[in-house]
Amino acid sequence: MPDFIDLFATLGSHVEAIGTVDDDAINLADKMQAIWFEGADDRALFDRYTRQRRKAQVDYVQAQTIQNKKSLEEKDPAIRRQHLDELRRTSEDVALHKKFLYRSSLIDSLNSANAVA
Repeated sequence: MPDFIDLFATLGSHVEAIGTVDDDAINLADKMQAIWFEGADDRALFDRYTRQRRKAQVDYVQAQTIQNKKSLEEKDPAIRRQHLDELRRTSEDVALHKKFLYRSSLIDSLNSANAVA
């Protein structure tokens, strides 16, 4: 699997990619601890790690990267203004703000990845 920081950083999601590196390290350390200290099946855990990592990358980092790229490339002032208005509305609405924070801080990504069997 390619290094996602290198793959997505140039497209405006460097922060998201770095965040997933931390999440990957914690997830992998948890798997390794179970293998070394509890005798868990290494193949099954590493296969699960791969499925979890891919889901997090595709569903969250890649999706955010594509959205960031579209926003950066947008030339139409009306569409850019509409995007800024949406951001403003998100910052003023508690429910939207919370949803945005959960997604941007990768909490949603972690919850989704942890649900992968």
